[in-house]
Amino acid sequence: MASLFRNFLLAQRIFHSLNCGVISCPTLPPTHLHPLWQSWDLAADQCLAQLSRYERHATPFTPSTFFEEQLTSFEVWLEFGVESKPAPMQLPVVLQVLLSTDHRLRALQLLARFLDKGSWAVKLALSVGIFPYVLKLLQSPARELREVLVFIWAKVLSLDQTCQQDLAKTEYAQYFIHHLIKYHNHHLHTIHTHSPTNAQTHSPIHVHTNNMNMNMTMQHYQQLARLVDGHRAI
Repeated sequence: MASLFRNFLLAQRIFHSLNCGVISCPTLPPTHLHPLWQSWDLAADQCLAQLSRYERHATPFTPSTFFEEQLTSFEVWLEFGVESKPAPMQLPVVLQVLLSTDHRLRALQLLARFLDKGSWAVKLALSVGIFPYVLKLLQSPARELREVLVFIWAKVLSLDQTCQQDLAKTEYAQYFIHHLIKYHNHHLHTIHTHSPTNAQTHSPIHVHTNNMNMNMTMQHYQQLARLVDGHRAI
């Protein structure tokens, strides 16, 4: 469906230049004059301009910097934009960048900063389709993504608890369990380091991934329970 929708927007732009129109049901508003098309035209022209140089002189092809520039524009909006101003037009592009491993971490970090602006930002991100993107990323083995993904999901779940049913699946719940384990063990190490007398009141978490048996402090068990049992998020 997403690919069909993108193709429709492109067809609407191309056909309008030929004095033709495309029809959808229900009717979608015209987008052929959206400012993002200027960025798209520039990126396409830059790529096409390299073809002649490549054919004549075998010049190495330089990848497009379109996504990097859009992330930078989004970062500028995060520095100076406010709720009362128009929403950042780069937000849909940021979600698309999540599909690229080259810029994924930076895109997630910027998205986390955006969601941290308040519930209005979370609602806006959900309205442009953040859910399937960040849900799919829970299958990623990349450790550097875990903390920022947990932060993003905490923001999403604090506003929209209906998606907790999807996270209660074993493969997704385990993702958050391992993060809680890492957090707890780091906290426990801090207790042992700074206050050995208090170490006896805490015990490390032991996990057997085959049957998911865990020994956790009550605080962290309650955090996990709120996640998988449909209560308020972490």
